[in-house]
Amino acid sequence: MSIPQLLRKYNRISVPVISMLVAALFFYLSSALSPYSSEFLTLVLLIPLAVFLVFHYLGLWGIKRRLLYGLVIFIVVAFIGSAVSAAYIPYENNTESTKFSNGIGVTAFESPFSTQANSYNITIKLSNVTNFSSANYWIVYSGYTTGYGKNISKSGIKAVPMGAGNVDLYYESPPLHPDIYFYSFYYQNKSNVLAGIGPDLSYSSSLLLMLEIHYISYVILFMLEFTTGVFIARSIENSRKIRQERRAQ
Repeated sequence: MSIPQLLRKYNRISVPVISMLVAALFFYLSSALSPYSSEFLTLVLLIPLAVFLVFHYLGLWGIKRRLLYGLVIFIVVAFIGSAVSAAYIPYENNTESTKFSNGIGVTAFESPFSTQANSYNITIKLSNVTNFSSANYWIVYSGYTTGYGKNISKSGIKAVPMGAGNVDLYYESPPLHPDIYFYSFYYQNKSNVLAGIGPDLSYSSSLLLMLEIHYISYVILFMLEFTTGVFIARSIENSRKIRQERRAQ
């Protein structure tokens, strides 16, 4: 018996296993290639189609059976996708930029981003600044799972005027427990805010965050796409049978 025949014979096992492997490959490619172009993130939308083709090739038929297997597969696949996304957070560009409503340009980054250290530095570069000495600004720093939270006022942030309306700001944190951290920089009021991420010191915390953000949406999106494909295929098959019956008459 050939390998394809063996896979079709035991499709109750081969279909879920191959579907999950294919989904993991698509998630990996999406995450690995996204730094080159954000369009690669749409590769995850092809996962339901790939799973449908696995069902078709390995001969797993029946609407109810396909939908049940599909739901179970996508529940696991959503976890795989969240796990892959969490693993790639440390490799993402952690530089954030924006322009406030008052015309001030802001660029911020955190260093080191994914390694244990004695301290962690948030660097914030301001441009097109006027009347800086009278300005108020602060940073809100928080951990995702540890409950760590700190508000850093203007006095706790080092300011270095660079001339020509440019100012560099620095905040150096103490050692931090393993977690994924976030910061928000406010200038004058809460409307002028720049949010950033870092450091990322815990894969488990990153995984929990990705599950919270993506898990349910992945399951719903994949099932909607897959269900639509199943019923379209069923409709095409029924139409084909009707045409064959008419020809036979």
